[in-house]
Amino acid sequence: MDQAVAIAFDNLPLLLSGLWVTLQLTALAFGLAVVLGTLGAACRTVPFTPLNWLGATYVEFFRNTPLLVQMFFAFFALPAVGISLPGFVAAFIALGVYTGAFMRDRHVRALGLHPGLPLLEAYDYGFHHPCVVWAQWAPWGHFWVLGGVMGSDLHLDAFLPVVERYRQQWFPNRLRLDVTCDPAGAANNSQGLRGTPVGMLRDWYQANGERDATGAFVVPQYLPDANHPERRTAANQRIATYMRRQVQQEEAFLVDPERWALVELGSEKADTWFVDGLEAGYVFEDKPRFSATLGTYSLAKKDGFFEHGQNCLEYLAQMFVLDLPQSNEQALKTQATHAAKLVRDNERAASKALRAAQKDVDPEDKPRNRYGFAGRRVMARRAVGRRFR
Repeated sequence: MDQAVAIAFDNLPLLLSGLWVTLQLTALAFGLAVVLGTLGAACRTVPFTPLNWLGATYVEFFRNTPLLVQMFFAFFALPAVGISLPGFVAAFIALGVYTGAFMRDRHVRALGLHPGLPLLEAYDYGFHHPCVVWAQWAPWGHFWVLGGVMGSDLHLDAFLPVVERYRQQWFPNRLRLDVTCDPAGAANNSQGLRGTPVGMLRDWYQANGERDATGAFVVPQYLPDANHPERRTAANQRIATYMRRQVQQEEAFLVDPERWALVELGSEKADTWFVDGLEAGYVFEDKPRFSATLGTYSLAKKDGFFEHGQNCLEYLAQMFVLDLPQSNEQALKTQATHAAKLVRDNERAASKALRAAQKDVDPEDKPRNRYGFAGRRVMARRAVGRRFR
């Protein structure tokens, strides 16, 4: 220990010099990133196709290459074409290009509820941090994350009334509710509660009259192996694919910036915990893992806070996101098919409601035999047969 301190003191001027260079690069790269991010966002939004292509090329090229490759390119490859840069300038440009691709709010914008799609709801039973995230998935290739609530030092029985209130406040005109959850909620004595979290959810939906597409009370769905590393990694890759794609000139993956709340007993506040988690990204484990299916891969660490919203996103992707974003032409066809199906479903529902309204339910009418009219004839024939025995 003493030797390490002595070495540090002997090299203190060099260490301070490196710290100063790091601070300079951070400040300059941040400024360049802001400029490039603003220009890139403008290119993606202006009604001029060449600029749209330029912005898309910038994002796809620089975002999908590692930072170290960017630095090597700026310092070693540019001199090959006659452009020589000092090491500091090369690092400054490489940092700015890479950071600019990641910091632009291309995926964050105000979102409304699509009236023709179900509202998707996902639960993670974090220890004292229960979490719910709402989203919608369109079969033609859009994945919209609409909002969420995370509890702090709350058990699920105290959390559910809060969720119900926010759901009614934010999504009062939903088509229906489809629910998924952490498979750990099927185990007894989870979170120290009587029964299981899945059972509590089922009872809650029944008590509040939430019904699924068949008219039955909502029952949470879950995949028993949803927390397995292979499943989580595949879900992360699918979500990342949505983040990189566009459908009909719009980002396939979008997040609402406003509908996020952090609640605890006696206190509720708006908070950007989910968006902050996406911007920071997953922090991977120090050592990679290996499986026969995926080969070598890395898994996200458990941080006790941001992970809960990200786990909800994984459950949504595993249960409800059934395909990758489609091409513009295929998306138009899928939208037309979905709209036609929605019209047919509405017509069937209206016809069913009309038949129910026209049904004679006068309480003064004589109640029918449990066998019906045909049953009465059968019983009469049986009585005649007994008479002649």
